[in-house]
Amino acid sequence: MTEEWQKEVTRKLQNGDTRMTAIEVSLKANTDVTACMAADMATIREVLQAGKAGLKVLAALGAVARWLAPIITVGGLVWAIIHGKFPGDSITKG
Repeated sequence: MTEEWQKEVTRKLQNGDTRMTAIEVSLKANTDVTACMAADMATIREVLQAGKAGLKVLAALGAVARWLAPIITVGGLVWAIIHGKFPGDSITKG
């Protein structure tokens, strides 16, 4: 009975070693994929940060345009009145 028990224990240890090797291989593959994904996520994060910075620039330009548009409109109106182009007159009228 002792020999059978030793053979059974040895067989189970070998099976466990085989399973552990398979798990290690699978874990290594998973680690490689995770590292690749981390690099891709870093690239995506950089793109999103650049987009965020671009939106801040556009927001600043929008704020400037919000203040500048009425000033330009009034300036154009004053220029038109000075040059005889009154509101409601035809553009093609000389």
